[in-house]
Amino acid sequence: MTAAPIVSVIIPVFNGERHLGEALASLKEEPDLQLDIVIVDDGSTDRSLDIISEISRRDRRLRIMSGPHRGVAAARNIGVQAAQGEFVTFLDCDDVCPRGRIARQLGKLLASPEVAYVVGQTLLFEQLDDAQRPYPGSRSASMLLPTLHSALFRRGVFSQFGLFDEELTFSEDLDFFFRLAEHDEPILVEAEIASLYRRHDANMTRNGRAIRASTLQVLNKSIARRRAIGRRKPLDLFFVQHQEVEALFDRPASNDACDRSKAGAQ
Repeated sequence: MTAAPIVSVIIPVFNGERHLGEALASLKEEPDLQLDIVIVDDGSTDRSLDIISEISRRDRRLRIMSGPHRGVAAARNIGVQAAQGEFVTFLDCDDVCPRGRIARQLGKLLASPEVAYVVGQTLLFEQLDDAQRPYPGSRSASMLLPTLHSALFRRGVFSQFGLFDEELTFSEDLDFFFRLAEHDEPILVEAEIASLYRRHDANMTRNGRAIRASTLQVLNKSIARRRAIGRRKPLDLFFVQHQEVEALFDRPASNDACDRSKAGAQ
């Protein structure tokens, strides 16, 4: 009997005590998978490590790594290098993994060995109910975004194309997806929700000026790489709406506005 493949889930944590318990609890919805959950504490000064240690006593799948604060790209790189799985995915400590997402995406990769990764829709939300649906009246939107926790990768992708760029304070995930697109890595884009992305007052992406600057930096890096290899063919990008996120969540919350944002993203 063939052993089930191991999926490594990389979770960078920096002062994440507010939502960390909910993020880890969402991985309990994948009971039939062989999960290798690698938590990289990036120099937290709150109760994050205490929460992780307490949960790890009940969940043997968790492995904890910690060190000084170096930023999210470095934390993710540490996790990828420590991963034991044939497949790799991510979860941020303030987000939620949709029920059955990892198992669904794993099935698609196993059925299509030529595909490097599968990516699905990201649902941005403010509040979720027990069924993982946005509360009525709260803002939400679903769209294809370059979020790492909406994708499942073959581990070989990181060996072939490298880890995350630690020079980037923001948009290291966008840079990684650009690098894959520059080499036309085959992907599978699914219609299902693959990431539940919590919007709150401490999101790194609230810094609109820094995000715009880092996006331009990523684009310049991509252009330089393409020029270096003589690529003239346009990139086939699955994401086109990532710059719209902040505008959507700066609007006043209302059912009508919520419905319009969802309709425009579909």
